Amino acid sequence: AARLFSTHAAPAAASAPQVVTFLRLNTLQDNPGAVKVGRRVGRGIGSSKGKTCGRGHKGQKSRSGGNIRPNFEGGQTPQYKLFPKRGFNNKRHEAIMCPFNIGTLQTY
Repeated sequence: AARLFSTHAAPAAASAPQVVTFLRLNTLQDNPGAVKVGRRVGRGIGSSKGKTCGRGHKGQKSRSGGNIRPNFEGGQTPQYKLFPKRGFNNKRHEAIMCPFNIGTLQTY
């Protein structure tokens, strides 16, 4: 249902009408070779990614769920704790004000 024959003038050598394919959500696909199939790990020693599956031996990153926070600094005191806390933020209780021209006060 997505293919129709084009109404453009065909070249003299080609006598059959050309097939036009419309781009729809159900016809989207990647180009051939655009997506590389990932290696399956943990499938035996002959697969080159068996046993430890490329994670190495021991350590936090070899464990299941053993990832660290993005802002983790290896155990030293984090930057946000080192710096003094200064300033004031009143966004939650802010009174909304609008600019007012005193020269036009009498018109109100």
